[in-house]
Amino acid sequence: MGQPNLMIVMCDELRWCEPGCYGGQAKTPHLDALAARGVRCETAVSNAPVCMPARSVVLSGQHARTCTGFTNNTALRFARDADGSKGWCFDGYAPAEKCGFDDPTLAELLRDAGYHTRAIGKWHVDAWPHDLGFDRYLIPRNHHAHSAQPFCEDGGPELMPDGFSPDFEADRVCSFLAETHEKPWFLYYNLSPPHMPLADMPERYLTMFDAASVGRRGNVPDDFVPEERAVGAYLWDYRHYLQFMPHAVADAKAGRSIEALYALYLGATAWVDDLVGRVMQQLETTGQLDDTLVIFTSDHGDMMGSHGLMGKATLYEESYRIPMIAAGAGVPGGRVASDGVASLLDLAPTLLDAANQASLDHLQGTSLLPMFAGTAPGPEAAVIETSHDGTGLRTTSHLLALDRQDQAFTGNVRRFHDLTADPQQNQAFEDSGLRVDLQSRLADWDATTPWRAPHT
Repeated sequence: MGQPNLMIVMCDELRWCEPGCYGGQAKTPHLDALAARGVRCETAVSNAPVCMPARSVVLSGQHARTCTGFTNNTALRFARDADGSKGWCFDGYAPAEKCGFDDPTLAELLRDAGYHTRAIGKWHVDAWPHDLGFDRYLIPRNHHAHSAQPFCEDGGPELMPDGFSPDFEADRVCSFLAETHEKPWFLYYNLSPPHMPLADMPERYLTMFDAASVGRRGNVPDDFVPEERAVGAYLWDYRHYLQFMPHAVADAKAGRSIEALYALYLGATAWVDDLVGRVMQQLETTGQLDDTLVIFTSDHGDMMGSHGLMGKATLYEESYRIPMIAAGAGVPGGRVASDGVASLLDLAPTLLDAANQASLDHLQGTSLLPMFAGTAPGPEAAVIETSHDGTGLRTTSHLLALDRQDQAFTGNVRRFHDLTADPQQNQAFEDSGLRVDLQSRLADWDATTPWRAPHT
């Protein structure tokens, strides 16, 4: 066949265990249908479970340490905090210079292969889309709002659409799909939900789930109560901890249980599902469904109280394990791929393979097309790096995490789990022979995966 259209659909902060097709309680009929039509990866991980490094991994096809030199969010700026101390925020947009991305990106390689390249939705990378190979783009300012959200289109002046920004982005995706295309296209479509602000959503999603009935994961401590600052961040994000808007401050002080926040998170996941359904329907309406490879995934997950933690950036399943579903051109339907560990690192070589392009030496992942098709097992393991919780090696059955000080391993084992016997990581695993083997493999990876000098 010729070159298919290619689409990455990536939401923000969705852990693997929530969609219905993964056994979760979120209402996701469209994602479930996508999985039934294609393949669902049983084990998929974010190689850097924080927004900016994860997205850098996707676009570069390299680990964050090689692409940018950072394993955490960057471009932080100090700002006044509510009590007069210092806080932090992100720059509204990327810096003028490209920070990292020294090798050709996924979009650049596909553009060179004859593709039109388009980015729509959340960006959050230290470079502008036109500097990374995108012909056109529509991206929001990095301030985590679902309403009153400014956007920049193709480098022009800001615009602020009415209504909710994820709906506006889906409208623009549908408009793009309705255009006449003279070339095959690559669309990088990013949805902000279910990332906070969870209180900034259409009413139907705010009330879709009842806090009294959603429960909590088995590894959330019985006495866990989110602290006030976390409640404010989850409900209103920047409007609480940077802008100190009175309604956001009042909502934080009123408090919420972990079940109440989880109910909103499930509602935001249903919002994602509805938006994906709109886009998939447009693909079908425009006659492009069978000619398009769609990969749905997330940049990372969310702890949501597991092990007494909120947020991400940890080597726990709730933080780093993500959904990954592929369907369309070249992917047989109705499969569950359980014989490998897929990761965000593999998306670039996978899409290049689908476009009939050879993978290049600077790409550090593996094409997942054989795994999708069931003709070969997937990668044996994937490496996950964090800024403060060490570096992990995830196999289909185990996780080994080693402590790291700056760029060097300390020799200490931070975490070792048998995830078949203990899927919620409540107990340390003691098999020393397997630990030594995995530790050796992780050390070999570390020795052969370069660090870029980070920008300042």
